[in-house]
Amino acid sequence: MSSFEQIPTMAEHLGASVQVTRQVMARVTPQQAHDPTPCPEYDVARLLDHMVGWATTFADRVEGVVPAADPDSSLAGPDAAESYAAQADRMVDGYHASDRAPREGAVSVGVVLVETIVHGWDLATATGQGRPPYPVDAVEAALASGQAMLRPEYRGPDQAFGAEVPVSLSAPVLDRLVGFMGRDPAWRPPLG
Repeated sequence: MSSFEQIPTMAEHLGASVQVTRQVMARVTPQQAHDPTPCPEYDVARLLDHMVGWATTFADRVEGVVPAADPDSSLAGPDAAESYAAQADRMVDGYHASDRAPREGAVSVGVVLVETIVHGWDLATATGQGRPPYPVDAVEAALASGQAMLRPEYRGPDQAFGAEVPVSLSAPVLDRLVGFMGRDPAWRPPLG
């Protein structure tokens, strides 16, 4: 790396990752709404609601606003990709501003990066889009953030996260991230 190259900030990683997630969402068809996802509690429609709801909450909190709605309520509306794009733009702008002046109450950008990439992978996998092209350095940053924040007591029955799925250290970093977050990188939608 030359002395003129800069390492991307976490907000820049988030911005690049949001663009990939937006593309994944834009390719989802209405016929896929009730298809299963790697998140056992969510079908595609519920996952879209979750993604829009949490993008809204993350954007509100990084802007210093008390979230107006429950992030797990149905906020996606008829065009989830458009709803997500609007909230994700606010979210990314807020984290860029937060790089200069962090806001009290904002969720860590590392947590938001993990959420963006892992749920983007969930959605792409569930809808047969293949491996989403997240930048490798952003995925590496997400994996490091996940490893720093996800403690063993947060995993298991009645917890927010499932058990880690073992993945080879030589596997692509996206597989290692989703495995660490409790997904099987080999998950595929059931046939028929």
